[in-house]
Amino acid sequence: MRNIKEYYRYGGRGITVCDRWKNSFVNFYKDMGDRPFPKAQLDRIDNNGNYDFQNCRWTTCVGNIRNSSVVKLTMDKASEIRKMYAEGFSSYPQIAKIYNVHSTTIGYIVRNEICKEI
Repeated sequence: MRNIKEYYRYGGRGITVCDRWKNSFVNFYKDMGDRPFPKAQLDRIDNNGNYDFQNCRWTTCVGNIRNSSVVKLTMDKASEIRKMYAEGFSSYPQIAKIYNVHSTTIGYIVRNEICKEI
């Protein structure tokens, strides 16, 4: 497990799946039910908490990203980025360097493609 690329973000931080869910999908389903809408994602309310009934909810892709521990950009910063690019200020790589993110992230923001929910 430790050789999985994202291990440090979950298991490496001590985040676990409760035994009730780990040992039985039926129990998970009893607790969480059907996805309430297409493409709903499971989200931990407390990002430092475990995957269990008290700490999980269904959310949208955008909601999940906003609750992520790795989010570097706020909605205000995304608006700034779109404005900078629209005004011809800079290229994706140049803007990425300013905000300390990857240039593909800037592209997603400029094109409003952070999450495709539909």
